[in-house]
Amino acid sequence: MKKLLALLLCAVMLVAVVPVALAEGDPTIVVESITCDPGDTEVELTVSVENNPGFTMMTITPVYDTVIAPWFDYDTAYDDTFLVAGNSSPKTQKSSVEVGSKNFVVESAVSKGGNYVGDNVIFTMTFDVPATTPDGVYTLTFIFREAVNKDNANLTFAVQSGTITVGNPGTAVVVDTFKVDPDDPATWVAPTETGKIFAGFYTDDTYSTPYTDPTGSAEPKFVDAKVMDVYAQADAVNNCVRFLSTVDVLDYQNVGFKLETDTWTVKRALTSVYSSVSAVGIDKTAAEVSGTSESHYISYVKLTGIPDTAVNVTVTVTPFWTTADGTEVTGTPVQFAVSYGASVTRL
Repeated sequence: MKKLLALLLCAVMLVAVVPVALAEGDPTIVVESITCDPGDTEVELTVSVENNPGFTMMTITPVYDTVIAPWFDYDTAYDDTFLVAGNSSPKTQKSSVEVGSKNFVVESAVSKGGNYVGDNVIFTMTFDVPATTPDGVYTLTFIFREAVNKDNANLTFAVQSGTITVGNPGTAVVVDTFKVDPDDPATWVAPTETGKIFAGFYTDDTYSTPYTDPTGSAEPKFVDAKVMDVYAQADAVNNCVRFLSTVDVLDYQNVGFKLETDTWTVKRALTSVYSSVSAVGIDKTAAEVSGTSESHYISYVKLTGIPDTAVNVTVTVTPFWTTADGTEVTGTPVQFAVSYGASVTRL
């Protein structure tokens, strides 16, 4: 795989070295999460409504993880005309919305066009799991199209996605859970683990191939938090300070730093890293800089032109990196006192 970060040999410097949260009470379509095994047949998964305000008709469109989409054959699983909530014989209307998608139309069975009320299962999906299905966690959700009540007033329902866990996926997670809006990376959040930093999604636990799809299941990789710590090097001769951090691999879109004082803020993304740095003629590796063997490459940003009026100015340095899938991960901010002449002390 092409690495996203460019590797430079050495940096030389003479120095003195979260799924969309639903509001309580929102009308919600809830897709059940279930577990099953490869080869299971007639597996059932329910779709329910919660905080139901009462409706006579609702239209929703299923959205399947690509692995499980072939499991749902409309011609065999749903061969009736209507799905009627509350009826002992549910039926499904099938109408094309777009290529590969069908609408599910849910209608009230209450006499004289009354509202269907209550928090109940509105239909059950039945499917077989092919014996060749890889272990994993697969997502099933719906796009809400429309709903009306008996007074013809429009209603809105949120959708809570469900998952189908097949076999023993190990530590795999559902990627969708962390991408609030798949089209807006600013809404994405990183998985967390105590004492660790998220380092990207991967196809398996060998962490050799980044997983970049916005849906499906993947292995989250974590590294020691020391990898993303911040370190400082001072160059009194040139009156500048270099702030350094490290990375474990080259599978990042970029790495960078945000520097802040009381009067200015600078954020810089970098696409090059280094195998070592030179401090007063002595090379230091990434592992020597951070103190952990998980560090293999070094990134840095330089603060130059420190004014002669600067005395113990607090500079807050926040490291970050963008994983191969596009998630920006922020490290712990570190504060330094910087003075003219490149005096620097970690606070």
